[in-house]
Amino acid sequence: MNEENKEVVLEEPPREELVPAVPQKPVAVTNTYADELKADIQFAKILATSTMMPRQYQGNVGNCMVAVDMAKRMGNSPFMVAQNLDIIQGNPCWKSTAAIALINNCGRFEPLEYEFEHNEDWTEFSGYAYAKERRSGKICKGSIVDKKMCVAMGWWDKNGSFWKKMPEQMLVYRTSVFFARKYCPEALMGLYTVDEQRDITGNKADEAKTIVRLGE
Repeated sequence: MNEENKEVVLEEPPREELVPAVPQKPVAVTNTYADELKADIQFAKILATSTMMPRQYQGNVGNCMVAVDMAKRMGNSPFMVAQNLDIIQGNPCWKSTAAIALINNCGRFEPLEYEFEHNEDWTEFSGYAYAKERRSGKICKGSIVDKKMCVAMGWWDKNGSFWKKMPEQMLVYRTSVFFARKYCPEALMGLYTVDEQRDITGNKADEAKTIVRLGE
């Protein structure tokens, strides 16, 4: 036979068999936020029963809930937050020692250092806090606090003031907070310190307590 007249047979590609779809079980959707909130409230109720919590948190589920929320945002212990978060006239405020710790642990700077000038009996003084920024190596200097400012702001002669008894330590507290206000206000999460809040509202802490029954 002439090869030109040979019939060319094309092979069809194998057909894929259709596999029937296996019915899938519906995925359960959980309300994660609601579950977390419920757990936080339960935790706050437990904290409110503890006699180791500061007085303003004992029996007050609302205050404990604030401590729990703050602790979650900071990745810290609610008990430690409550120990360092005072309530002045209904406003949560950091203790000065806690504010310094938050600044030093924010990660942007080397630990705070201080430059003070004073006479022998500390009746005249001035100073500021400073720290080295880790990324740039820049030395960041906070605002200056001096005796003149203390008198003008009413800190020196305020009832119960510690400025006359321990001026160096009080200067550490104030200059540290001034540093934070200038360079890293986010480290304090927008909250005042106790001293700052008392400058605004007076020297009297919030004594009112709202009792929440744990069964409610």
